[in-house]
Amino acid sequence: MRIKAGLFVILFFLSIVISVAVSLSAPLISDELGALKNIFVPFIVGCLTIVLLLLSYLFFRKKSLNLFVLLTLVAINLLTGIYLRISFKPFLQHGPDNEGEYNFDITRMHSDKHVCADEICYQNTDGFPDNDHLVLSYVYVPPGSVKPTVPAEKANLNHNNVAVRVDNNSDKELKIVNASFSDDGLWELSIPNKSTFPLTVPAHQFANIAVTFTGEKIEQRIASVLWKTLMKLQYSMIGLGKNIKYQLPVAATAIKINGVLTLNTNNEAKPVKKIYLNSLWQYRTESDWEPDVQKQLDLLGFKTRVKFRNFDNGIKGKNLVPSSDEIKCAYFKIANPSLPVNIRKLAAYHGCCALEDADDLTYYYKGQNDIQTLLKYSEQSGQMLLPKPQNLDASIAQFYPLKEFGLKIGNSHLDNTKNFAHKIGIRVWKAISANGKVLPNTYLIGSDYLGTKGTNYDYQDNVYYVTNVLPDNQ
Repeated sequence: MRIKAGLFVILFFLSIVISVAVSLSAPLISDELGALKNIFVPFIVGCLTIVLLLLSYLFFRKKSLNLFVLLTLVAINLLTGIYLRISFKPFLQHGPDNEGEYNFDITRMHSDKHVCADEICYQNTDGFPDNDHLVLSYVYVPPGSVKPTVPAEKANLNHNNVAVRVDNNSDKELKIVNASFSDDGLWELSIPNKSTFPLTVPAHQFANIAVTFTGEKIEQRIASVLWKTLMKLQYSMIGLGKNIKYQLPVAATAIKINGVLTLNTNNEAKPVKKIYLNSLWQYRTESDWEPDVQKQLDLLGFKTRVKFRNFDNGIKGKNLVPSSDEIKCAYFKIANPSLPVNIRKLAAYHGCCALEDADDLTYYYKGQNDIQTLLKYSEQSGQMLLPKPQNLDASIAQFYPLKEFGLKIGNSHLDNTKNFAHKIGIRVWKAISANGKVLPNTYLIGSDYLGTKGTNYDYQDNVYYVTNVLPDNQ
């Protein structure tokens, strides 16, 4: 009888293992948020069934009753895994094909001066990453997680609204008959003077169509207590992972949402125009709620390989990350002296929104200590993609360095010898476009704040795009 009882207990624990395996066999990468349920729920149910089994043996004296409870719990575990596997499906049903049209060539647009010579031109007023692609970010912040008395000037800014400028360079009026999104409940449109479709753009004039990322469909999805629990579990797992040097390959609380805005017009040459929407939804601000640098670069149209997510695989800034597109660089030099060095900020994910959170980008010449400011940002722009600088109308800093120069972001220098414990404070990666091309004389840099209580070696506190430079060792 003891042998049989032991076999039944083995069967019980095997049912938990099978439940987890079946649940995880779903294509989790297709839905980062839904993956949370498939990863954690089988473990939660498994733990609950263990507690129930122990209570059964503690309070029930009949072996037949205990056996019935055990077999019931086995069924619950197995059915949980099967249900999660069958019910799992991508959140977006009508989004773009990530391997098809969504993969664009970032080389078409390096600055705000991108020119269109067509009769009808569509311009991304952000100037990045491409005229056909908008990047938006929005931090949800669940009700009750912040004080309702926080004034607007102390609240995090979002980059959830971008305008598409439609230039009609022809001699005929352009009519935008209607517009639609690939998925409802995620984006909204607003057009000038509260007009409605069809929108008329007279000859040789323009109109702005603003796209706002609301994320309402996501917020409705996560309204239950279960989802709040899953979010907190994911947050805790990231913290635990740092201690054991493990990062979940999928699942996140800051997720990519890709979609399409389709404009139908009366233009004979190109009646249909598609605008691709690369959106980032974030559950809460700061700490381990933030998107990792790889996710940021993916959204911005790069195939650069960072090879880590929430922390640098336990390297802690001591070395380059193996098998990545990172390079060693202490100073840059100008590649083409007849053109300026261009630097654009792509992301900011650090403290927000006190005065001490205002960040800036400075440079200094090799062998000198004097620093000069290139870009300054508002303290409210601490949790967003494509933040706008304070001190410039344009989004790009342009300058002609006289010799090799280093960069300083917060307390981190490009030159490691100037950093806390001589660690890497700014990682440098090759800029690789979505079609796999290495962009010449172009690099991506990401910084971390070293030697502080919040140091976590994620290198996504401040991310920049630098063009017309070469490492000084080349």
